[in-house]
Formats: sequence, C-alpha cells, structure tokens
Amino acid sequence: MRREPFDQILSQRQEGAKVNGPLILRIGVSIGKADFRVVEIMRIKGIDPELAPDSVRAAFQKSIELFGRVITPNLVMAHRPEIFLASGRLNQAVAASTVVDGRLKTLAFVRTAQMIGCPF
Repeated sequence: MRREPFDQILSQRQEGAKVNGPLILRIGVSIGKADFRVVEIMRIKGIDPELAPDSVRAAFQKSIELFGRVITPNLVMAHRPEIFLASGRLNQAVAASTVVDGRLKTLAFVRTAQMIGCPF
C-alpha cells in the first residue's frame, strides 16, 4: 500500500507519472495525535452516466435516490454491466436474507465502512 502526501500524489498525476497500485492518501492531523483518514482514489475512470447502457440505468437511478448521485464504484463497475448487475442481485439477496438479524447486518455494514474509510 502506498501512503504519500496529497501534494506529491497530485504532482505525480499532473506530470503524468506512472503510479502502480491504488493511490492511498492520508489526510488530516490533530494536535497531539495522528488522526488520519485514508482515501483511495479510483484508478479506473467510471463511465459517463449519460452514456450508460439501458441495463444499468435503473441501478443508477436507485443510487441517485440513496446517495444523491451515482457513486463512483457503480460508475466503474458499469464498464461490465453483467458483473455490475450480478453484484447488485447478490447485495439484494444478502439484504433480504433473514439468517442474520437486520440490526446486526446494519452494524456490520457500518463498522466495515468505518474500517475502510467508506462514507457510505
């Protein structure tokens, strides 16, 4: 995993330098302790939502309803609509399952998001 100052990452991108692996940024420092937030920048550009295949438009609309926009992972996964849609069906099946209590699933989702720095 690569951890570099934000300015260095931006200068590498602006200079067109080849950067291997995901870009991980540590931002924010509190007085007295390190308080870092890890942000990963997607290396694959997502598709333009206006040019999305008809098969993913409903999923994009659901993303807009939930998050106010089409989130980046959806834009990237839409390069392969069949995989994107299969992933969505898997997520729906997990959400609909009653094997694990719904509150516990929600707690697991939130904690996982916290651990990986995901705002969702």
